[in-house]
Amino acid sequence: MDLASLWNFVQGLTPGAALAPAEVQIALAPFADRLVHLLKFKGPSEEGWRQVQSGRVVTPLYGEVLLDPEPDQKLALLLSQELKLDEVYCVELLTAAQELGVYTAEAALGVYLRERLAAAQSLARLLSLQLFNAAALAPDGGGADDGAGDAAAASAPPLLAAVAAFNAELLGAKEAAPGGPAGAQRNALIGSILDVLQDTSLEAPGSALPVALDPHTNAAAPRGAMLQLERTALARALLYAVLLTPPGALEPATVSQLVKQVNASHARVRAAGPRPPHALQRQEYLVLLSAVAALAPPPRQEAVGAIGGSGGGAAGARRLAADADLAAAIVPPATGALSWRVSRGGI
Repeated sequence: MDLASLWNFVQGLTPGAALAPAEVQIALAPFADRLVHLLKFKGPSEEGWRQVQSGRVVTPLYGEVLLDPEPDQKLALLLSQELKLDEVYCVELLTAAQELGVYTAEAALGVYLRERLAAAQSLARLLSLQLFNAAALAPDGGGADDGAGDAAAASAPPLLAAVAAFNAELLGAKEAAPGGPAGAQRNALIGSILDVLQDTSLEAPGSALPVALDPHTNAAAPRGAMLQLERTALARALLYAVLLTPPGALEPATVSQLVKQVNASHARVRAAGPRPPHALQRQEYLVLLSAVAALAPPPRQEAVGAIGGSGGGAAGARRLAADADLAAAIVPPATGALSWRVSRGGI
């Protein structure tokens, strides 16, 4: 599947890799919209259901696929119902699993979860390449200025510059804030990450497919365990995205959604009992760090316009302070003191 191929490519991106910037741009460009609108898969449809029932499905990836009533149609409809996915895409998942030698619903689920994980890991790695090579990307060889500026990209090592330019496209995307007032916007990438973190429907107990089968290794893994790998990678990507977003560019609706996710992540840890899984604690830690980074005041020199002469951070801070929805989201617990429990460990 194509997201797995993206992850294979991204793993080879290192500052010293023998890749031309044009190669990097060509390889990454087709995935820009899919990463901005992260893990937004088409849901079930009447047209897809009719195609599966007819036994003749036209797929974007494999062309026409012929299905028998048993087990083909039954498996495709089971996957669609269980995962809330388009029936045609479920046929693609089954075909991909079959090409790898295992034709079961569990193997198709494994392909799907690997695709999701590949998207999360690819995004986190692309952002980390820029963040952890900030000195090389800075025009003066020191710290990075705004994390995504054209001047930094122009003087950086060519491969890193290509990655930074791609990241700038992802981070700069805006969209209407769901449920917000007319005209309100949010940062599309960060908002999409938060949407996925807030959606726990795939972890619902009593699933008909509790175990996924990795078609590459034939190893079985609990569905929930694979989803926690994905959520941890997304939480890392969230922190990197917040840190790389230029000062003043974070929309109030985005920060409000982020603060709400802090509470949701903490609630998940508390609900897990006295010994919560490490993955949940790490996700809470990363989300909390993201909120702190988003709400922290801008550096003094930037606040007076020294970086780029814009003073964008100060203006952004004023916008956040004046937003009523964000103010409502930041409400101290009834005890009057913050009770967020942060795990110890790395990010």
